[in-house]
Amino acid sequence: MQVDIIDGNPPEHVAAVRKLCLDVAFITGTTPWDGCEVEHLWCEKVFVVLPDDHPLADKPELGWDDLANERFIVSDVAPGQEIHDYLVAHLAGLGRHLDIQSQQVGRDNILSLVALGRGLTLTSEATTDVQFPGITYRHITGEVLPFSMVWSVQNDNPACRRLLSLARLMAGRQ
Repeated sequence: MQVDIIDGNPPEHVAAVRKLCLDVAFITGTTPWDGCEVEHLWCEKVFVVLPDDHPLADKPELGWDDLANERFIVSDVAPGQEIHDYLVAHLAGLGRHLDIQSQQVGRDNILSLVALGRGLTLTSEATTDVQFPGITYRHITGEVLPFSMVWSVQNDNPACRRLLSLARLMAGRQ
């Protein structure tokens, strides 16, 4: 059995699942998708990534009010659009102008830009183990991001069923 890992946004992945071009998509959120099964697997804390010398780096945790006047940068490739939408959903109601800039770089280069002071970004708990020079991770109080797997009910691939079982086992859901 060969496992291919493909980056992309949830709508792209779900479209590939529906066409049976992709067996399983692991995505953020728990949104139901027509023609697909969705199963919540785990949650991760949400972190803001900021330069080491940023004034907020001294605080152990941050709230959305702390971040309301900050400039954010996101990648123009996945998961950039998801991060952009998450920021809009959480900051738009604070009554301030949102400063979110899309950068034409990959996820790793976004961290370099944060270290250079170009803006802040968000990430999930799993990526905070990556030590990158010049950046600090701070948890956003109370923020958790659910992760789910999505597959087609039409998919009768035995390898898909094994992958679903393995994912449940690894997530402690079996």
